[in-house]
Amino acid sequence: MHSSDMQSDGVQSDDTQSNHMQSDDMRANATQTDDVQTSDMRDENMEISEKNGAEEGKTTPKKIRVLLMDSGYRSYEHAEVSGVCKGKVFSYTADSQEFESGPVTLNGGKKGIEVTSIERQCGNPVYYGKLELIRNGESLNLINELSLEEYLKGVVPSEMPPSYEEQALMAQAVCARTYAWKQMQGEGVSGYPADVDDSVSYQVYGNIQPQESTSEAVEETKGLILTREGEPIEAYYFSTSAGATSTDEIWGAEEAAPYLKSVVCEFDENSPWREWKVTIPWENLQQKVSERTGTQEKLLSVEVVRKNESGAAISFRW
Repeated sequence: MHSSDMQSDGVQSDDTQSNHMQSDDMRANATQTDDVQTSDMRDENMEISEKNGAEEGKTTPKKIRVLLMDSGYRSYEHAEVSGVCKGKVFSYTADSQEFESGPVTLNGGKKGIEVTSIERQCGNPVYYGKLELIRNGESLNLINELSLEEYLKGVVPSEMPPSYEEQALMAQAVCARTYAWKQMQGEGVSGYPADVDDSVSYQVYGNIQPQESTSEAVEETKGLILTREGEPIEAYYFSTSAGATSTDEIWGAEEAAPYLKSVVCEFDENSPWREWKVTIPWENLQQKVSERTGTQEKLLSVEVVRKNESGAAISFRW
């Protein structure tokens, strides 16, 4: 997400915020917390549980369901799904007869399933756990169901460079686990039987294959999430702050969460994404305003009327 100062000849963005990190940018998780604790939410079966006043006996599923996008993260719809599972090559389309009796489920065992019809930064990704192929009209949806901890081993290296310091990777693992845990309690991906997808819309997963350093960070923090008053927080994170960290207002919250405080951050001062500009043609702004208001009134100016604690513009008037 970006906060912008709008002008009649374009838009200048002075604060870069992304919902989640990508593996080739500078990283900073510098938002200061007030009274957030790290809680071990595991029970004796390694199942993450709600405690400290939450509904008794309520637990998260042991498995997370990840909706996989196609190459380039353009769509959930796959014209073909092909790969290698347990040494055997497979290929499916919506016309494959196997779907006459319902979804097709593949289990790759310890070696995982290589999906050759998807390209990621690592090449053809390998997915662990189960792959469920669901016919959806003339295309296929692909869902990876696996344990939360195994999922995190595919998230952390995709969100933070594996070369980062051990404590940074461990902090990233706790944030990623907290975010995923929260999503598993929610409504999931709208219109699909999945908790999250594998893109920046949630957390990047499987773009980089598990690395030794990041897998160790996941294992060292196993079961740990961030909580406030016994409840998991919304553990958003971002890659660059442009000098001051943002609160959850940048993701649409009406006001900043009480456990978040914007602080000065110089960690990303050498990042190419710390300051940047983008120009939006005035006619594009006119079209967006017309769509939102349902009128054809001419757009004369745009004014920033509200900024969040970090100075990012979050509300405009035209």
